[in-house]
Amino acid sequence: AGSKGYVSKADTPRAIRQAILDVLSGKLAYSEDLKELMLTDLCRMGNKREDRFALLTDRELEVFYQLGLGETTRGIAHKLHLSIKTVETYRERIKQKLNLSNANQLMQQATIWVHSCNGLPDKN
Repeated sequence: AGSKGYVSKADTPRAIRQAILDVLSGKLAYSEDLKELMLTDLCRMGNKREDRFALLTDRELEVFYQLGLGETTRGIAHKLHLSIKTVETYRERIKQKLNLSNANQLMQQATIWVHSCNGLPDKN
């Protein structure tokens, strides 16, 4: 649903505290159980999933990757030396090509993609 983090009540207090600190610093924080489930599901999708992302141009993939890292539109524009309006246009094109109806779905798919077995390597 576009959340930046999720922890289970079964997680240790230390893990919950770290998740809170991660989210507050702009990072994503998900429990190990949830990450494992998401990655397993994504890896099972195979070629069908790859074909879907093959529709994106290199620049759209760059924007999608940055979204998956939790970057804002303004932050992406700054990092990629683009205008905010241009990044907004890329976001709309990505939503259309991936058949996503809103910004929350876009962020969720980008996050899952970046953290999946087929995501791009970290560029930092």
